[in-house]
Amino acid sequence: MWEVRGYTGRDRDGNPTQVSRTVYGTKRDAQRVAAMPIQSGPYASEARLGKACETGGVISFRVLTEDDFGLLAQWLGSEHVQEWWRDPSAPLTVGEKYGPRVRGEVPTEVFVVCFEDADVGIIQRYRIADHPEWLVSLAGAGFDASKAAGMDYLLGEV
Repeated sequence: MWEVRGYTGRDRDGNPTQVSRTVYGTKRDAQRVAAMPIQSGPYASEARLGKACETGGVISFRVLTEDDFGLLAQWLGSEHVQEWWRDPSAPLTVGEKYGPRVRGEVPTEVFVVCFEDADVGIIQRYRIADHPEWLVSLAGAGFDASKAAGMDYLLGEV
């Protein structure tokens, strides 16, 4: 038995919504279900349910909240994250950087990655067109960046 979950947007009250499917069968069956488009919510055309874990565990996502800032600061300060994040001030500026995202003041969406019942990292998504500095930076990349999306992630627990 496998379970795959996916974030579908927010309800009328602003609460995050998700869909979940239980798949009885093989890992390949679960992967096929995870790759199916989500049929509802604001991201229906671009979202997928998620990925079923090989161990039979479940990876899921929940919306980042201000209550997560302490854990996020801890992750951002860890050596294995800083090796790639390369921003020593990141643990000290979590509220400043992620507060507007949590409050919906900027279009970047940030989710906590969960494995089973444990928070293990974050993933964020954004449209490049919503960030003019990225449009300028990617101008010579050979594609229309205004139609592209970006994604960043970190695994805080290893």
